[in-house]
Amino acid sequence: MFLKVQLPWNVIISAEDLDAKGLMLQRSIIIRLLDDFACKKATKDLGYFSAVTTLDSIGEGKVRQHSGDVLFPVVFSGITFKLFRGEILDGVVHKVLKHGVFLRCGPVENVYLSNLKMADYKYVPGENPIFLNDKLSKIGKDVTVRFMVIGTKWLEVEREFQALVSLEGDFLGPVSYLWSRDMEAAAAGGGGSGGVATVMSSPHQYSKFGCPASVRSLFNGITAKCERPNSFLRNTMMRAYPNNGHCADTLELYTLLRRGGVLPNNYTFPFVLKVCAFDSEPLAHGWEVAHWRP
Repeated sequence: MFLKVQLPWNVIISAEDLDAKGLMLQRSIIIRLLDDFACKKATKDLGYFSAVTTLDSIGEGKVRQHSGDVLFPVVFSGITFKLFRGEILDGVVHKVLKHGVFLRCGPVENVYLSNLKMADYKYVPGENPIFLNDKLSKIGKDVTVRFMVIGTKWLEVEREFQALVSLEGDFLGPVSYLWSRDMEAAAAGGGGSGGVATVMSSPHQYSKFGCPASVRSLFNGITAKCERPNSFLRNTMMRAYPNNGHCADTLELYTLLRRGGVLPNNYTFPFVLKVCAFDSEPLAHGWEVAHWRP
């Protein structure tokens, strides 16, 4: 998890960077602090140093006799990242081995998921090996997996952590599969407000995890159970594709909705082309730019 910390630090400013103007001196201190902070990488107690948020105070500078550099004691607030046992997190697979996979989780590179901790999955060898279960849920390279941390180890020389994780528990596994299962259950539950509300949030997630076909499939399933087509669902679906880089799917979806006579009025063809070519942000504010013309 992310931790908010306040730390004392010693910042050394070289003589040539000193300036009588307070703002220039403060700028030099901040730049040097950021450099030192980045080089520190991590500590056993606080985890990985992620960001400096505020410079809280600057003490009186002390000149170093031999070099002429000035040492300033400072206090700053920052953000660190540390894994804790029992925590539920997401990671991305970057290496697949016969006996398990390695994932990245934030700055942590060595998160190991053993095949013994994903009992339902079997190793499938090949050019791109994967782990697969009976429901065709796969764990392979670049797949996002939700896991529980069962242990961590601090390596002093490398100044980094290793972690052991598990899929033994509820709602753990490949994230795209978890979303597919939950959204299909919501769609099967009918057109009630709870099901619709759940499904309305799903297109962004499906598109994000590389499942563009599932966006349209789920939309068709839930709208078939509603008394009338839901315009908010259509708007959400049209936003999901370009916001996650699926420009070709945006154009295809535009054509299908136009033929079906259910295309939102603000989505003209030039407007969709502009969004795909330049920026997906206008789709999030579609009604404000409904009358855009090339």
